[in-house]
Amino acid sequence: MKSAWVVGVLLVSCGGGGGKGMEDAPVAIDAAVDAPVVHVDAAIDARMIDAPMLDAPPDAPIVLIDAPSDAPTSVACNVLTQAGCNAGEKCTQIKDQDSPFIAHYGCAPDGVVAAGAACTTGPAGSSGYDDCVKGTICVSGQCKAICDDQGGAPACSTNHSCKRYQNVFDSGGFHVAGVCDPKCDPLTQVSAATTPTAACGSTNPASPNKGCYGLADYSCATVLSGALTLTDRTVPPSFVLNACAPGFMPVLYSATGSTTITCNGLCAALETDNTPGHMNNGKGDATALGKLPTQMTPAAGNATCNVGVKGSEASSSCVYLWLYLADDVGTIPPEFMPWVDLIGVCVARDHYRYDGNSDGQLTSTDPTFPDCATLPPRSAATPGLYDDAADFGCQKLVNSMFALPPPMFGSVLRSTDAVPLRRHDFR
Repeated sequence: MKSAWVVGVLLVSCGGGGGKGMEDAPVAIDAAVDAPVVHVDAAIDARMIDAPMLDAPPDAPIVLIDAPSDAPTSVACNVLTQAGCNAGEKCTQIKDQDSPFIAHYGCAPDGVVAAGAACTTGPAGSSGYDDCVKGTICVSGQCKAICDDQGGAPACSTNHSCKRYQNVFDSGGFHVAGVCDPKCDPLTQVSAATTPTAACGSTNPASPNKGCYGLADYSCATVLSGALTLTDRTVPPSFVLNACAPGFMPVLYSATGSTTITCNGLCAALETDNTPGHMNNGKGDATALGKLPTQMTPAAGNATCNVGVKGSEASSSCVYLWLYLADDVGTIPPEFMPWVDLIGVCVARDHYRYDGNSDGQLTSTDPTFPDCATLPPRSAATPGLYDDAADFGCQKLVNSMFALPPPMFGSVLRSTDAVPLRRHDFR
């Protein structure tokens, strides 16, 4: 058995938060900190990325200082509870320097702009705070509610998700808070929490400025400049969650042995195996709605891994995304459970190998991933071997190697490659 490393990527925001985009985003890092290492029967060297969200310029991590001499006040305060400031003030992040980005937490005059409205941040120095009301912060030009990304108070509403951004309450990768982003459907790009609902509230859905991004939990974020053309198996300029076109995520390395991260299409998964009703499901559910980046509305068939849709090669197959999110006993992040039987990722099988001879190594002589349509659903008699569709992520979780009786795991072959994918959550 081989562990498929989870990679992390941050979200980057444009403007508003004092950032310049993601071109200088830090390389993705091993995400074992906040994403499970995936232990699966299939030796998937198509390793996945996972990470927190970035907002402002990722030139360097935020350096938090107690209170520089030009800060509006020198009172220590708490951005989550808003304790520690005087009446008429708010506890917020104050920008001290643009490049490299340096900021601190402190008390500043309370703003007047409500959550969801357009906002601005003053120049670095004594005016380096935004005009948002207490309890919110300016991210990507919009006031967003501050939340506890560890699950405490304050929490987001039911139709929002707490997300972390680089250079927003971030000190060297450690976040003390997040912000509430609207939840959304990664296949249709629809968000019930935005107005309009299409394309996460973009002004022109055919040229969206917002997209639905995530790995286990999906929310709306800014579409970065140039990202609309970054579709399946293209290489993003940096390892951040919103580096790709909406509906595509930097999930996998480009090939076995590679350390190049690619964008990959998200698809509507169906079980694929050699039984009559499942043999033609390899590209995904052709009846499911999906939105392509430059189309106005979702359409049936646009959530498949066909070439020119969400896939890019003849061998592109829609593999259940749970394969890259489950831990070694099959536990799935709870936020992913609503999607566990629905969401997949397009995997170009010809580029990935598995330990076909069980010698504990991956070499050029090992076979490439098979077409699940040639495999039985699950071979319970031979757990740990790569001989069925479940081993390659082509079955629902409840029908996988994690279904009862529990599988017998062999020795774990860990990747020795540098792991660049943590979304720094996906950074």
